[in-house]
Amino acid sequence: MGIFTGLVLLVILPYIRMEQVSDANDLRLIREELSHFARRVEELELRDSTRAKENEELKARIGELEATTQRQQEELDLLKNLQEAADSQSSNRHIRHIQSTDVQSTGSRSMSKKHHKSSSHKINRLLDHKRIIIDRRANTLQRIKNQANPDTNVAFFSTMNHAVTNTGSNQQIPFQNVITNIGNGYNKYSGDFRVPVSGVYVFSATITPHSGHSTHYYFVVNGQAESYFYSYYGSSATQQAVLNLNAGDTIAVHASDSGYRIDGSGYSSFSGFLLQRPSGGVAVVGK
Repeated sequence: MGIFTGLVLLVILPYIRMEQVSDANDLRLIREELSHFARRVEELELRDSTRAKENEELKARIGELEATTQRQQEELDLLKNLQEAADSQSSNRHIRHIQSTDVQSTGSRSMSKKHHKSSSHKINRLLDHKRIIIDRRANTLQRIKNQANPDTNVAFFSTMNHAVTNTGSNQQIPFQNVITNIGNGYNKYSGDFRVPVSGVYVFSATITPHSGHSTHYYFVVNGQAESYFYSYYGSSATQQAVLNLNAGDTIAVHASDSGYRIDGSGYSSFSGFLLQRPSGGVAVVGK
């Protein structure tokens, strides 16, 4: 019985040791995964802390600019009141002067008019200067508010990774390889960009045809052709457009000619970004 037990142990002992080694390897892998996860959590917490600090700084800057803009507006209102008061006082003085004197010399009247025009001109120049300062402050404030609001940042860039082998007449061209899509306005399946935020946009398209003929392309905005460009005997065709668009508008690139090939592999691309938002309220699609 003792010999049999010893033989059994000799047979199964290697398997027991293998299971122990396997368990040890699994435990080591689990520890490594937990360590990697802990480092990732620390990185995310640090990034969130940095973003929170940046947001606080932006909010503080916005408050300072709003206060400065308010002061500038109050000064502008005060200057307007001063101009109105000066104009009214000058008119009343002129009327009293006419009523008290029947005969007035031409030279005196001319001097009075010149003095009034000079004063009015100085006030107008001061008002214009204040308006310029207020406009600059307002634009700066709007830019900082836009930075603090990621929902209104828009940009996209997509390239063609699969060639279009046989274009159709007025075919909409898809650019399937999306590299940037901030605001999620670009649709890689249809190839069009749907405007998420009203404003002025800049678009650019590059088409590289595989053809020995001249081929033609154009931007389409809300179903209407807006800007044309063409390839001269196989050279790359590039076009840019600056458009004032409303939230919900669409833009895409179309091919005019049929039966031609457009090279993919990143040689053809479509991109755009929001250059400037309206000075008033910003309309956001889906918000």
